[in-house]
Amino acid sequence: MLVEKDQKLLDSVSIERIMETIRYLSKEVGRRIAGTPQEMKALEYFERQYKEINLPVERHEFPFLLWDTEETRLEVIEPVSRQMTTGYASFGASTPPRGIIGELVHIDGGWPESYFEKDVKGKIALVARYTQPGMGPPQEGSPYRFDCVMNAARRGAIAYVEYDPAKREGRGGDQVRKSHGNLSWGNPTADMIPTIPILTVSYNNVALLKEWMGKGKVIVRATALPSPSRKMIDRGHNLIATLEGDLFPDEFIILCGHIDCAYSPGANDNASGTSMPLEIARVLKNTKTSLKRTIKLCHWNAEHPGMAGSTEYVLDHFRQIEENCCGCLNFENMGHILTQTYWLDRCPELIPVIDEALEDSGFWQQYSGIKYFRKQSPGPISDHNTFYWDVGIPSVEYHWGDQWALGAEDTIEKCDPQKIRYGCRLGLSTLLKIANSLILPYDFSAYSKALQQVLEERIQTRASDIRFKEMFEALRGLHEKGERLKGLRVVIEGKYEEMKKDARHVKEALSAIAAVNGEIRKTCHLLNRKKKGEPLLTSDYGILFQLEEKAKDYFKIREAVQRVGTTNSIDLSSEVERLKSRMKELFIEEDLSKMVQRIAMALNSLEGTISKASDLSR
Repeated sequence: MLVEKDQKLLDSVSIERIMETIRYLSKEVGRRIAGTPQEMKALEYFERQYKEINLPVERHEFPFLLWDTEETRLEVIEPVSRQMTTGYASFGASTPPRGIIGELVHIDGGWPESYFEKDVKGKIALVARYTQPGMGPPQEGSPYRFDCVMNAARRGAIAYVEYDPAKREGRGGDQVRKSHGNLSWGNPTADMIPTIPILTVSYNNVALLKEWMGKGKVIVRATALPSPSRKMIDRGHNLIATLEGDLFPDEFIILCGHIDCAYSPGANDNASGTSMPLEIARVLKNTKTSLKRTIKLCHWNAEHPGMAGSTEYVLDHFRQIEENCCGCLNFENMGHILTQTYWLDRCPELIPVIDEALEDSGFWQQYSGIKYFRKQSPGPISDHNTFYWDVGIPSVEYHWGDQWALGAEDTIEKCDPQKIRYGCRLGLSTLLKIANSLILPYDFSAYSKALQQVLEERIQTRASDIRFKEMFEALRGLHEKGERLKGLRVVIEGKYEEMKKDARHVKEALSAIAAVNGEIRKTCHLLNRKKKGEPLLTSDYGILFQLEEKAKDYFKIREAVQRVGTTNSIDLSSEVERLKSRMKELFIEEDLSKMVQRIAMALNSLEGTISKASDLSR
């Protein structure tokens, strides 16, 4: 629980100051696209605010790739003549000025298998674009937009028109998404650039299109023209302020949110999130509070084109981040008035810290009754993920989900001050627990417990004939060593209080404690970081996400094998073998083996950590 002085810090959070920042960014600055004068105006605002509280600031310049197709049109030619309201997505190819004409084919979801029975060669794909994995029902498990677009292009589609099937009449059915958004991770390489135009259309218009397609062919003209005001390669700027710690100044924690917005005026997404680091800095400076570790207050740009700002920052400072970064707390979409979902994306070793912060901040008491409360593993949806997946830094994102306001609707009037205030309190409470801990509070027994629960409840039940023994044994070892480290942490913290009475021993003790913390960070890297040359979701938690989807398929195929096996009228042995072959091709056992190997490396690392901690505790 928080001590009294920390509770006073939480009570010092000023919603008035936060809302003033949101007001300035959304009303005075407006549409903040990286590489534009509005981006620079927002950066200069934050520079002034940090200088007023005597914090040093620096700019980090980076290149990024972006082009827009802001002028789009979709015209129905047959069976009726009608113009459809459209939006755009960045990175799409352009059409000739008069557009391209083709038959419209409906594809549900954009998965590769969605095209098995649909021929889109030379045609225009109308795709139900579900939200990204882990972002709530009923869209869980969808591929990303980049994958959806590329799946259509590989099968010969000449254009890609997407819509959000979650938008129904009364829930944004007439909205069209205009997005600078997330086709890739960081700056895309040549093989990641779509070769076909991308348009968006509203759900209500799709209802008409599907009705007509049910009766016959629908012929449309799609037009997507580039914006003349934007360059392909531009320069963006991140802003980083630093509040130095007094005990472990070389160790630092990232507090961050992105400045840019996909559409104007971007009050919730993400003026609300990028206001959080500034307010937390003000609280700490105004109360003259010193922390044990340094805080880097980061305002990223070019998040919407694919987290380019944060990704480029990590690439430019990789060694420093790998050696000294102790955590990343990211603020995103801090409080739309209509939202009923809260996503608390955090890595599993942070579970106890976050659970305590939920209680101490009052957040859980205030919002325990919300419809969806999702404490899940980090998904690749915002700027914390480049720290988590690419380096292995323990990370968390605070994010009120669903009911996003689009375009001109994302105004400050749609921001809920109470949600924003409690979100800031939650972030500050988490920060205090990490920044002021003597030994980093990462809990590997909690990590083990989280993985075991997912394996038992959501994977093993669907693939019960797969061998899980080695995996559970590895998790048991991780749990035991995690508990051992927790016990040593308590002993060391008590011993340090005694050491402080004799100044001669403090410096030596702090050096030894820093060495233990370095070993803890290495263990986190081994558990969380994706492996070089492998897909993004290759940490244990990432593999679990994929395994759950595979286990669902495995269960369905196994049921099919059993049904076929009970049919005696004809010889279906070849069908049974084919189904069994498909079960093997899911590679569930290979994925479990990868997890066991990763945990084995983490266990070796923990041996070194425990050895150093044991020496210190004597």
